[in-house]
Amino acid sequence: MADRISVLPDAVICYILSFLPTKQSVATSVLSKRWMSLWRSVPTLHFFENTWNHTLFVQSVYKFILSRDLHQTIKTFSLTCISSLCYDNNINTWINAALQCGGVEHLDLCFDFTIELSSPILTHRTLVVLKLSGLDITTFSSVDLPSLKILQLSEIIFEESGYLAKLLSGCPLLEDLVAKNISFHDSPTDAEFKSVPKLVKADISKFILSEAVAVANVKFLHIDWSDDMDQGTNPSFKDLVLVFPNLIHIKFYNVYCPENLPKIVEVLKHCPKLQTLVIDHDGFSEDDEEGGGKWPYPQSVPESISLQLKTCSVNNYEGSNGQFRFARYILRNARFLQFMTICTFDTNPHAKLKMLKKLSLCPRCSTTCKLSFE
Repeated sequence: MADRISVLPDAVICYILSFLPTKQSVATSVLSKRWMSLWRSVPTLHFFENTWNHTLFVQSVYKFILSRDLHQTIKTFSLTCISSLCYDNNINTWINAALQCGGVEHLDLCFDFTIELSSPILTHRTLVVLKLSGLDITTFSSVDLPSLKILQLSEIIFEESGYLAKLLSGCPLLEDLVAKNISFHDSPTDAEFKSVPKLVKADISKFILSEAVAVANVKFLHIDWSDDMDQGTNPSFKDLVLVFPNLIHIKFYNVYCPENLPKIVEVLKHCPKLQTLVIDHDGFSEDDEEGGGKWPYPQSVPESISLQLKTCSVNNYEGSNGQFRFARYILRNARFLQFMTICTFDTNPHAKLKMLKKLSLCPRCSTTCKLSFE
């Protein structure tokens, strides 16, 4: 059988190798003389610490970086460390070495521990994708990320709450934002957040009013409801006057308390173009009479529900009173609803049949609504 891979140009082979972890890419050097040095020109570096031998991992990373062809740029640099033994100095040295090669477009840093970042990644002008997890950002003088389109932040500690506002303002072309489990060394202040003009998608966990300004223009919004949004500095949703003029899809996940459902309705009042609503329940009990079972229907129905909503999905449905009342509220008031999808993990066929019958008997405002039970 002909060796079709070996007849490919070096650039194509290097591109194929770029999808492999760096350790596996280097292992191809034993295939033949031609392959011996090909890995040195691969435009990506993927390092994943999955060994208990910390010293070997650190030595390997240094060896791989120093052995590369210095004339070849690095397009993607990915580093995942699961042990704090890597130390801040080593990690910052590796990142700086990658950035100095020039042309880095994708930077992915993930740690199971918090490190202090000193590398100037926030002024690397060629970055298109930046994913950070487990970092302690203590200071930076400026942010200049003119090419960045995707920003993912998870388990990030900022020295000051204003740093997040400064970070977002330095990404004028940002289209996709994920910001989860963000915290600050100081107490949250009234940092001035500005709207990110190109932002299309956002997935956020702390729905602080000032932060919401930054995502006001999005079309797709996911909100992690596991945070206590009405405590501390977080304003009540009854006071939320921010309008999401372009929003067509909104998802609330980790909604574990039925009492939060009326607060969700408050948010929907400010989404005039909403078409799709997704509720991911989490941790509902069989009997929630003290919570969602008694929550009163809102006195008024947001126009986003009555006139705009076309698709609604309720996930992790258990048939509790609060869940049922919310589903019935949507069916009763959404005039143009086309699809109502109920998803459950309950494996009891009798329980599932009971839930389906109960939902099927609910009056529907929309004559074209199709109820799907999965």
